[in-house]
Amino acid sequence: DIRFGELIKYKERFGNCNVPQRWQENKQLAGWVSTQRMNYREKSLSNEQIKRLKDLGFKWDAIESKWKDMFAALKEYKEKHGDCNVVGNRQEEEKLANWVDRQRMFYLTKKLSDDRIKRLEGIDFVWNPIWEEMFNTLKEYKKNYGDCNIPSKWPEDEKLATWVLRQRGVYLDQQLSK
Repeated sequence: DIRFGELIKYKERFGNCNVPQRWQENKQLAGWVSTQRMNYREKSLSNEQIKRLKDLGFKWDAIESKWKDMFAALKEYKEKHGDCNVVGNRQEEEKLANWVDRQRMFYLTKKLSDDRIKRLEGIDFVWNPIWEEMFNTLKEYKKNYGDCNIPSKWPEDEKLATWVLRQRGVYLDQQLSK
């Protein structure tokens, strides 16, 4: 009951029950919250304890809950900015930008579930925004010059020239995705 009371105060202060595991301000509460999740998985909490925690808005799977919160924040960002390319220029966006970067890394290393991939793609998430930007620049070049034969040391856009050269190498190594 003491820890439950502390959890109520935590929620009043932070708006949720997601006490970080290593929260230095109240290590006992952090440990207690972890224990409640473990006890829930092991089915050793009473129905009354489960109800009290549930009524408070307690999330049993903190990792999944955090992912859903960040996904909701990304959807909100997209509605406001028109894309999912969070750059984190402002302090409040830095956390979301880091999360977006981690999703891209997990995707590339095949550590992102099919469900999460599907959800992200459902809001037009771009897995490699730099590649997309360069591809669009290449399309502009083709529109202007009629081909994609950019010289390897083209002084007008060295970045594009280097990118095209790299794409050719990746293609020859059979590493370019369809």
